[in-house]
Amino acid sequence: MKKIILTSSIIAISIFSFAQSTSKTKTKTTTKTKPKTTVVKNTQLPFRLMRFILENNKEDATLTATDKAIVIDGNENKITITGNCKQIYIKGKNNDITIESLDNIEITGSGNFVSWEKSTNTNGKPTVKDKGGYNNVGKKSGQALDKSDN
Repeated sequence: MKKIILTSSIIAISIFSFAQSTSKTKTKTTTKTKPKTTVVKNTQLPFRLMRFILENNKEDATLTATDKAIVIDGNENKITITGNCKQIYIKGKNNDITIESLDNIEITGSGNFVSWEKSTNTNGKPTVKDKGGYNNVGKKSGQALDKSDN
């Protein structure tokens, strides 16, 4: 009888130990750090234009629009956009953005300084929707200030 109890106890302890060891499997967690270079992602817009998304902070970046929409979601960036930008969304704050050609701009962030050189709209000016606060949007001229001159 003692042998049966002893054997049963050993089996029960073995099963319990095995169950605990499989439930406590170690998982590695890796922490991803943002790269020092500018990250530009392509995604699909509802109106079937590809767009670039800039999410980094405190970066100097040059983007080529090529008639694509752009989303600026980062903060305190200095961005130059070449080519014709059909649509730009600025969600970030305190960005200094220079755009070669712009048709539509929508700003929900604040403290952004945006200058554009030309527009393909019939009146020669982009459509501006400023839903943020303290943004400065205007046509760039030869003697125009940029954010660093404030």
